[in-house]
Amino acid sequence: LTDVYWGWEHTAKTFLALVAAYVYAPSGKFFACLHDDVYVDLPRLAALLQLRGDASAGGAGRGLYLGNAYLGHDFVGHSAEDGPLYEAMHGHRRMPPIMKGGLWVVDSIVAQWVSAMLSGPAALLPWRLWPSDDDSVGLVFGELDIRREHALRH
Repeated sequence: LTDVYWGWEHTAKTFLALVAAYVYAPSGKFFACLHDDVYVDLPRLAALLQLRGDASAGGAGRGLYLGNAYLGHDFVGHSAEDGPLYEAMHGHRRMPPIMKGGLWVVDSIVAQWVSAMLSGPAALLPWRLWPSDDDSVGLVFGELDIRREHALRH
């Protein structure tokens, strides 16, 4: 993949990095994605995640997608055509909860799902990725029955 800041390649790179992290550390409970301009208080993040527990214990087998949520906004995209294309695909422009702000965390169940999807059906058929990795991740996870927690603030 070409290393770009904005484009479908950036979204693909984000998902592939999650798969690589999961393959490298399959016993990990949580996997974080953070941008290069984000500073994290690691003890505070670890304490927050410990409170959430892993999904198999506290979430009745549901995955966790945790971050600084953007709620109830309309999809805009990068170009004037993106909004109408999104509306044509989904029948509306309302976005699912999306974690933005340069840091989001998923648990091992969501990481395992992403890994399975990218080695299964999603690897066989092309799928539409938006230029924004935060938006695309939120759109994909928006189709899953997982916990979406707005727990990370700037």
